[in-house]
Amino acid sequence: MRTTSFLRHSALALAVLLGLLGCTDGEAQLAEAMLNRAQAAYEAGDYLRAISTIDSLRTHYPKQLDVRRRALTLYQEASLRHAQDELARTDSLLEAAKQDYSQLQALLQTGRMSDSDWQQMQPKLTQARRRRDSLQVQFDTQCAQIKYIHRKQKDN
Repeated sequence: MRTTSFLRHSALALAVLLGLLGCTDGEAQLAEAMLNRAQAAYEAGDYLRAISTIDSLRTHYPKQLDVRRRALTLYQEASLRHAQDELARTDSLLEAAKQDYSQLQALLQTGRMSDSDWQQMQPKLTQARRRRDSLQVQFDTQCAQIKYIHRKQKDN
């Protein structure tokens, strides 16, 4: 009776172990497929989708360390490319804002306008300065983010 019970428990333990191994292989394949989707999004220039897909991969397959390690490199590259794209966009907006502010400031400094015109232009100058300063902060933040990503890439 003891041998039969032992065999039953051993068979049950073996079945559970094989089931877990099967899930691990299936999870590895699903995680790999998700990484491939992220890679395809990256290659298509859809960096936010690549980042989002890798975030999902991390959430759904936390035990797939090999796939997650490879995904980290792609995540950093996608984050870097996205940040560089955003920096280029912000840079062009910042240059335009600087030019607008300089033109308004030069116009106000000429002193060739009436008091009522000057009073109407002053809020526009203030608004242009705020826009310029806001874009400058955004630009500086994006530069810092890119430097941080470069540092993390060197660390890995």
